[in-house]
Amino acid sequence: MLEQIKQAKDKKEIAEIEMNNMPLWKQFVHLKDDTRAVLQKLDKIVQSALFYDVRGEEYWPPMPTYKEEVTQLESRERIFFDYSGGGVTANEKYPDIGNAVGKINALVSFIKANHDILEDTFLQEYNIPLSHKSADFWEDVLHASIVLRDR
Repeated sequence: MLEQIKQAKDKKEIAEIEMNNMPLWKQFVHLKDDTRAVLQKLDKIVQSALFYDVRGEEYWPPMPTYKEEVTQLESRERIFFDYSGGGVTANEKYPDIGNAVGKINALVSFIKANHDILEDTFLQEYNIPLSHKSADFWEDVLHASIVLRDR
């Protein structure tokens, strides 16, 4: 590892080398903490849209409860609302949302690649099954605020 670090060109490369040499559980915790930190800065409707996107489902926020919030986010183009049937999607062109999507994708890929190895430790630590598509995972582990959908 020391030789790899000496050959690294920048801090990002060094961080990647260090990450790849951590035990799997520490890698998971690092990715989870990074994802949690960026998610918590986003509006709950944006967090919810990202959650449903990971699930491969359309997101329809409950109306009229969140109508004002959705309208405000839509007018700022932080979300797009496809009234013809696609629901709400987050605008990844905003750096904070795009960064969150990148962190989520990295975490999901890591979980998929290492699920069987992490599953028992995760269950002991969080008392829920390891599933990146679960609202429990998003709320209890990532501390996201998920507004469940209408449809």
